[in-house]
Amino acid sequence: MRILKSLYILLKNSSKAACFLFNILILFILVGICSNKVMAAKKGKVTAMKAVIYADPLRSAPIGFISQGKMISVGDKPLNKGQVYSVVVKGKLAFISASDVFLVDKKGEKAQMSSAKFERYREVAKDFYKYYLQSGLGMYSSTVSNDLNDSEQSYTFNEFSLKGDRAYKVSRFGLGVSLAYLQGSQADTILRANKIGIGPNFQLLRFKNFQLKLAAKALAIPWVQIEIESSKTKLNSYGYGAEAEIDVDIFLTKLMGISLSAGTRILNTLGFDYPSPVNREISYDLSGSYLQGAFVIRY
Repeated sequence: MRILKSLYILLKNSSKAACFLFNILILFILVGICSNKVMAAKKGKVTAMKAVIYADPLRSAPIGFISQGKMISVGDKPLNKGQVYSVVVKGKLAFISASDVFLVDKKGEKAQMSSAKFERYREVAKDFYKYYLQSGLGMYSSTVSNDLNDSEQSYTFNEFSLKGDRAYKVSRFGLGVSLAYLQGSQADTILRANKIGIGPNFQLLRFKNFQLKLAAKALAIPWVQIEIESSKTKLNSYGYGAEAEIDVDIFLTKLMGISLSAGTRILNTLGFDYPSPVNREISYDLSGSYLQGAFVIRY
């Protein structure tokens, strides 16, 4: 009986010892894994003014900020299709946008910094600018005159145009560019022209679905043509000008709307080289007024 009792005590103590050793082994394994994770982490420098910290990799739950210039340890590999890095904040796992931090390692520091700067510029542009694209048709009425004689002829031009505006969200001023094709006829004479414009605009009224603005542009005419059908003559030249207009934009949805424009335009061509019997260069004044309707997209 004494032998059996001693064997029972030995087995009991052995079980406790084995359990203790097993727990120690698990602890070492966990420490080793955590050590490997720490070793795999990379140093990063925050580039954003205030980098938002999120509780999940989808960046749906912001939980705080990290100031610009602070050095942090981020995960070795980016998550969520390269959009975020994991980071430990106050002992808790969190996530930071990849565009808000660049990795401080000799191999990829410059490329990462350039990528971060580009992303920051893109975000700033998105926050401060709004863009408008227009495609429309219009009518341009002009009393055409030239320096050969005092006669004037009335032309009605059909006009197709493309416009693009960049407006500041924090200001009423913006910048616009335009490209247009005009064509009009009178008797047996056809006038065609391309024009390019660039200039500032100012939003007099600005609401969520409505805006009223003034715009002015300097114009370049890289190509203008006079075709005289009776003599089968085509003469080409170029010119310059300016225009001022008032625009009304009405947005039917968040992205799309319609635009109505009315304005006045000064267009002057340089000399057309007329053949015999004229045998001289003739300049034309194509100034007039116009109305235009267009579809507009904003983003």
